[in-house]
Amino acid sequence: MPGDIVTPEYGVPVVEFSIKGKVMDVDFNPIENIEVILEGFDEDASARTSSAGTFICEGQLTDMEKKEIVMHFIDTDGKENGGEFLEETVTVPLAENGNITTESVSVILKNK
Repeated sequence: MPGDIVTPEYGVPVVEFSIKGKVMDVDFNPIENIEVILEGFDEDASARTSSAGTFICEGQLTDMEKKEIVMHFIDTDGKENGGEFLEETVTVPLAENGNITTESVSVILKNK
């Protein structure tokens, strides 16, 4: 379950996390197919937005000293999703125990 500390092989503590959110344009319309990349995590923790602009990124945090997760929102398909949008970066703070302190992230992307 997200937020629970589990101990995998070799006794390394791990916190499983889930970050949900929505990506919209400046008129609050959902944007499909935006790539959501979590800095410092493997590809499995990344996601793409749905037609409703929603995403879910799930992963495992092993660095208990980490204070934040940096998320990059990138329009990789150009005009196919209704426009060309500038990249946006959002920082999600972590609690002392590695738990995500923000359950939902809303992002507004500006046109290029």
